[in-house]
Amino acid sequence: VGLVLLGAGSAWMLQTAFNAPYDTIDEAAAAYARARVASLTAFDPAGYSAAEAEYDRAIELRPSFARAYVERAGVIFLGASPQRSGFASIVPPEALERARADLERALALGLESPQTFGSLGFYSFAEGIQSGDSALLNESIAHSRRAIALDQGEPIYRFNLAVAMVGAGRLEEARAAYQ
Repeated sequence: VGLVLLGAGSAWMLQTAFNAPYDTIDEAAAAYARARVASLTAFDPAGYSAAEAEYDRAIELRPSFARAYVERAGVIFLGASPQRSGFASIVPPEALERARADLERALALGLESPQTFGSLGFYSFAEGIQSGDSALLNESIAHSRRAIALDQGEPIYRFNLAVAMVGAGRLEEARAAYQ
């Protein structure tokens, strides 16, 4: 057993020693950090656009950067909304579609967090209401339920679930969700 571990460790050491370090990971982290600062300080479409460009760069350098997809979805959504206070809910369909695609990509990469499911639930609801697509409303319900299962203490997910149920015409279930 000791010789097997020694052999495996030696092979790993040689592989690490002869492969170049990943500079793009450091560059991706720097772009992500700039994007976070830009997104936290943005107050108008230009600020959100600058944050989106930095998230684009981070994703370009590290395509498996699931957290960057989630946060880029947020800046796409907020940057396209004319609302500048409170909870943004008015967004053009093309921005909703782009933001939802980023969240779905993050899920595909394995980032199954309450935030990812909660945002995906809300964006699916908003897009479903705008387009009259009942399949999106049902997706919203499923994503909102998943967010609640992962974070039972967040009331926003429960509110979004109830609203999606109203949109889908499931009024009795919506009453129960509101309660």
